[in-house]
Amino acid sequence: MESLGAKLRFVITAGVGFFADGYLNLTVGLVVPILGYLYFEDGKVSTVDSDIMKGGLSLGMVIGQLLFGVLSDVWGRHAIYGKELILPVFGTLMRYRILRYQPQPKLARIGYANGATTWQTLYNTAVGNIIIQAAGYLPGFYVGIFLPDCIGRVRQQFWTCIVVCILYAIWAGVSTQSAHPPTAGLMIIFALSQFFLTVGPNCTTFLIPAEVFPTRVRGTAHGISGAAGKCGAIITAFAFGTVEDTIGLEGVLGLFSGIMFLTALVTLLIPETKNRSLEGIENDELYRASSCSPRLCRDKVTIS
Repeated sequence: MESLGAKLRFVITAGVGFFADGYLNLTVGLVVPILGYLYFEDGKVSTVDSDIMKGGLSLGMVIGQLLFGVLSDVWGRHAIYGKELILPVFGTLMRYRILRYQPQPKLARIGYANGATTWQTLYNTAVGNIIIQAAGYLPGFYVGIFLPDCIGRVRQQFWTCIVVCILYAIWAGVSTQSAHPPTAGLMIIFALSQFFLTVGPNCTTFLIPAEVFPTRVRGTAHGISGAAGKCGAIITAFAFGTVEDTIGLEGVLGLFSGIMFLTALVTLLIPETKNRSLEGIENDELYRASSCSPRLCRDKVTIS
């Protein structure tokens, strides 16, 4: 049995990693306009350049997930994690340097981006970001951590994806050129969508890969799983601005709504790990149980 101190060290170490990862992802929307004011003549980053900057972050994460996932199976989790953590910490410090010494497409749509001056624009963007995180992400995580052992991982991901699908469809409907929804209404829809995204996929996509794969290949498989998700983020980052210019925000939101529905359907293919021990998963009982009837599975277990 590990001591309380050892458990606290593990939680703190893992928390630092998640903090650095989340910080880099969530602040890129603020860094891009800063770079526009610093290095672009008209003070605005073009759509293509903005997509490249945001996509580059996800591209680096894909490489890291695949590389360090394989290395963690070869050298061990403890040997890799501390060394790998140096990279996001370094990136976080460099990002802080940019934000400290210089005076989200989503936030612009809810009225927290534009200002009379450069400073006011960046300040509004930062405030809007804080509002969204406090209203959506943080409550979502606090609720989401209690649900997997209550309703199961698959149900949690499936139903939240359905709810987000509906919210995106509503958002698409009120974002048409003829509609003029109030800023407060857009903020509510956006906060709710982020809340349910965090309660569901943002929690379960970290948890399920850590449980569903056997230990001998868990690092590699988890890396592939995370990289696959980031590939979707890369496509979105590189294509979002261009697609929005082509079909409008309502078209993009309608597309996202369809993707969330597809995600809900794919979720049904994932075996449920609720009430399953890691030893049972390691012995392939999880997949055996999901691929045969209860009576036939009992017969197989008895024979083995």
